[in-house]
Amino acid sequence: MVSDQDKNKFIKCLEEITALLIKTDPAGLMSGCPEDEYDPEACRILVTITKFKLKEEVIREISRDFKDSLGISNVGHIIGEEVWKIKEKYEI
Repeated sequence: MVSDQDKNKFIKCLEEITALLIKTDPAGLMSGCPEDEYDPEACRILVTITKFKLKEEVIREISRDFKDSLGISNVGHIIGEEVWKIKEKYEI
């Protein structure tokens, strides 16, 4: 069972990942799309940072996910450092 403290940590982390995606808009979706457009990608990034322990793995998986889902290359290299900082901040 996940504690309330851990739930709050994951919620805050997800909020920061979503804000990062909206700010960087790697797929160019924010022009005319709702603010929740990147929610699926943010959720997958949260899963990725809980699953992988090395920064290079996280960056590789983010890039792979965006390539597979949206056909965009190198997103991990664009946002990977910031995602890693979020991971470290929340000790995930």
